[in-house]
Amino acid sequence: MKSKRLFYLNKISNLLLESRGDKMKIEDIAAAIGVTKKTIYNYFDSKQDLCECIVDSYIRGQLNQIRVGMKGEAPLVTLLSINERVYKAYGHCRLLLLPLGGVHQSESFVKLVEEYQQDLIEITDFTIRKGINEYLFDADINTTLVSKFYISGIQVLSNPSSLKNQMAELRVQHKETLFYLLKGICTPKGIAELRQMLDIKVRLRDGERREVSVA
Repeated sequence: MKSKRLFYLNKISNLLLESRGDKMKIEDIAAAIGVTKKTIYNYFDSKQDLCECIVDSYIRGQLNQIRVGMKGEAPLVTLLSINERVYKAYGHCRLLLLPLGGVHQSESFVKLVEEYQQDLIEITDFTIRKGINEYLFDADINTTLVSKFYISGIQVLSNPSSLKNQMAELRVQHKETLFYLLKGICTPKGIAELRQMLDIKVRLRDGERREVSVA
């Protein structure tokens, strides 16, 4: 039963991603994957249940990939990878849920997202602690608070419905925004590695340029 539910969940998720946001009824989905509407409701209690299972499965998969990757990755690589996956997840979750309408706006759905937010914070906290041991981050920082700040920051940066006017500019400067999210906790070694990874050049003010020129 569980494997069959997962089978249908994967087929439905792939179908919704391919639909690119076009509205679909449950009977449309059923016909597209070659089953009846009743068959879908044998495995999912309601459209709301289907939506929550789709998001749960997708985000769980993204988290598992982060966990697998972080075992052999440098801390800064993991932190930037988290950003990439969160950015991607916002777009994909929108495509997964948009065809089914606004049924995801519920207390249970919000709770589901919050649970995974906590998972991201814990992964980030572990990664920052690892980075402290590698002298990339300052040793006296509150890693839990910093982790919450980082995850909140990349969620705002990734969410197209948040601060729409400001977001357009932030997206253009995405790498630079990430740099400033992390720069404050980095040691000089960490800053140098972060600059190199994000290709952030040192910008000098006019007075500083003259000083460098004279030197």
